Amino acid sequence: MPYRENSVIVFNILLCGAQGCGKKTFIQWCIENGNLLDANFLKSIKLENEILTDRINQYIRNIKEYPRHVKQNIDELIGKRQFKEAEIYFEIAKYRIYDLINAYDKEINNSIVKSLNDLKSSNAKKMDKTDIISFIDIVGSTPSMIYRIYYPTDVIPASFELNNFLSLMDGLIFIWDAQRDRIEENYLAFQQIFNGLPPNIQIPLIIALNKVDLPDTIRVEDLRRLLAEFQFEEKLQTSLFIDSIFHELTIFETEGTRGINIHQVLKNCVRMIVLKYHIKIQELQLSLSQEAQA
Repeated sequence: MPYRENSVIVFNILLCGAQGCGKKTFIQWCIENGNLLDANFLKSIKLENEILTDRINQYIRNIKEYPRHVKQNIDELIGKRQFKEAEIYFEIAKYRIYDLINAYDKEINNSIVKSLNDLKSSNAKKMDKTDIISFIDIVGSTPSMIYRIYYPTDVIPASFELNNFLSLMDGLIFIWDAQRDRIEENYLAFQQIFNGLPPNIQIPLIIALNKVDLPDTIRVEDLRRLLAEFQFEEKLQTSLFIDSIFHELTIFETEGTRGINIHQVLKNCVRMIVLKYHIKIQELQLSLSQEAQA
């Protein structure tokens, strides 16, 4: 179930599929897309912004306090009838105030440039391949929502406890390579995930039918026929949460290299996760109401 982490709602989503299906391209698009920012980047600049704010506040205090000190010193010089010295001191103090204001502007400009450079660096980062399954945090439409996307960095070994891992997931995105000559590889990867599904927990699933821009590829209706031939219907009913609006498995045709429909895949996966728990809450409320009336 989605949970809160430092006042942020986290959705755990597994991105899976056969080797070479386009998972890396999918992840890279999420990192580089202008509408989605790496949450780790946002966290890293939070401290920098706090430091910048302290510096700016110090400049503002200096700018506010400096004229008072200048006036005191000028009054003291005038009281000693040192008029020429007072005039020179005033000219020097005036440039000092300009320096403070320029330093204030420079600090802000430097921060903006650094943040942009950090963002470019963050977007260009290489994905870690040291673990069987790694993850990235992607910020949703608001910074208070994070898609924590897990993805295998290699073939998942038989020794990996997939059943336990899947029980922690809120949603699944399976990337199905649309090329006809890769049907068997897709089937085996899909079967591995299905065999690892915990019974009766109904995990929302979205299928991204990827690489549809390539020649000799299948389409959505072709994939539905294949899934029927592979006899996945029972699992679809017992272990997966099917879209209650369309009453069927949700499939999007995607082009990972151009980012076509990737955002839609993410949004609809989260929508189904929210819908699933909304239905569960309604069922619980109904059950409690019936219990109260009994």
